[in-house]
Amino acid sequence: MPFPAQPRVIYDKNALVEVVCQVRFPTILKIEAEPPVAFQEAVRAKYPFFNEKDVIQLSLNADAPAQQVRQNGRVLEFTSSDQKSKIYFAKNFISYLSNSYVRWEDFRADAHSCISKFLSIYGVNNFTRIGLMYRNQITNQHAGTSNPNWGELLNPAISGIYSSSEIDTDAISSMKGTFSSALSDDGFVNAFYASEEESNIKKFAIDADFFSEEALTGGVEDVFERLDGFNRKSGSFFRWCISEKLHERLGPQPVS
Repeated sequence: MPFPAQPRVIYDKNALVEVVCQVRFPTILKIEAEPPVAFQEAVRAKYPFFNEKDVIQLSLNADAPAQQVRQNGRVLEFTSSDQKSKIYFAKNFISYLSNSYVRWEDFRADAHSCISKFLSIYGVNNFTRIGLMYRNQITNQHAGTSNPNWGELLNPAISGIYSSSEIDTDAISSMKGTFSSALSDDGFVNAFYASEEESNIKKFAIDADFFSEEALTGGVEDVFERLDGFNRKSGSFFRWCISEKLHERLGPQPVS
């Protein structure tokens, strides 16, 4: 499903709450068998906090928004000094997460640094899945009104029942929808969108997981070539989801 290409912008009112890139690879038993001393030393200056948890896989499916799916094994977590970014890895994946995303270049640089160190230390050069997930949450503040009309602010394909002229949309407490689609040239996208109301604050979530499960052999530059492509598609996808009215209310600024 191709989304119309749009000029790249950065919004003054950023609706992104979380961005995650994840690289999966065939199981490496060494990761669970040994303490991650070499990796910790490689990233400790910027990611000083360490924790060990059950294995968590972030996934997006047709039944719910981004989920944390627990599996057998352990996951190692490294958190930045400002608590705004994290590295997770286990025997078959590494993820980089940011909850302060502004622009791709900054996110890419940090993720590239972490993932390249990991691939080098553990000798990873075969990949089974490469993914980039964006999670947006549009609120009253983004919409510029205490009672946003999602039918006017979103693409009718996303707003669903809120676009109906026959229904009192103020009576709707929530809705949700999903779709999965092949992309125009490579990979797929799983999308989840939903409205909710909490403490008189109306919210609309738009999550999208761009991914490829085509086997890849190579290095970090090959991984990020795919991630760069998903990033370009993500901007066009979000712009397709929202109306011109909401686009303007978010305060788009051109990217130099």
